[in-house]
Amino acid sequence: MRADFGVARIHLAALLYQQGRYREALRECGTFLATAKSAGEKARGYYFAGLVLQRQGHLAEARAAAQRELALVLENAQLTAPLDLNAGATEHAKALVAQLPTAGALFPGLFPALPASPPA
Repeated sequence: MRADFGVARIHLAALLYQQGRYREALRECGTFLATAKSAGEKARGYYFAGLVLQRQGHLAEARAAAQRELALVLENAQLTAPLDLNAGATEHAKALVAQLPTAGALFPGLFPALPASPPA
């Protein structure tokens, strides 16, 4: 497979993860990250790497991957808050959740009943 065929690489990583082949999944995440061009693609790579590392019990490394994901694209930070809570960093998790946009802000007009910002 071509190294720069990112979509296939990250899907292969997901498949390997589901099969319990974590070392191979991490290798594919690394190859994907090496060729990812956009912040969104890189965030996706760190997200999958974080999932694999979390499954392996490498929580510090998973949290580092999640923080890299967060630094790239805040809206894609689905892994950071739970890992922060698991690590006992409740204040950081609360601060993160407070920064996340609501569905109303991400998709204006699609959810008219939702506010554009969280209630105060």
